[in-house]
Amino acid sequence: MDGKNLKRQNLNKKIIIYQMPILERILGIFSALFLTAIPIVGLILGFERKGAMIILLLLMISYCVFMYFTIFKTYICLDVESNKLIVRESFGFKKEELSLDSLISITVSDGMQVKKLFTIDINFRNSTKKIISWSAHPTCRLAMFRVYERQTKRLKSFSDKCNEYLNA
Repeated sequence: MDGKNLKRQNLNKKIIIYQMPILERILGIFSALFLTAIPIVGLILGFERKGAMIILLLLMISYCVFMYFTIFKTYICLDVESNKLIVRESFGFKKEELSLDSLISITVSDGMQVKKLFTIDINFRNSTKKIISWSAHPTCRLAMFRVYERQTKRLKSFSDKCNEYLNA
């Protein structure tokens, strides 16, 4: 596919990649709902320690809020309609809208800035912005699900699509 067809094809589309893949998002939602249901059932059944159940319920509600922000509020979006690259990180609290005019490319650097953590490098004509908040350490407990490799693969695929669009 040549660059002109890619620009015509993506003219009014957004390319979005969320920080968590779809399976982890589904598991996160269900785990939050399931864990919140435990103290609710405990309160309905009338366990003796109602104070502990209420504290547990409040903790699980805060966990649900945490999961909501992690699942739905962190993403990278190439919005060709508004000519911007939108990066939301840190649980959706930090949002940056970067113009595509001076953007050269997007790359994923594996372990260059911080050993064993990847960075998303947004390369402009005269500077580079590095994003490290998306990296999961490969030796963490999530390593058994190959999160590190899958996340870098997803981001490299996203950056290839963006670079294909930018270089067209």
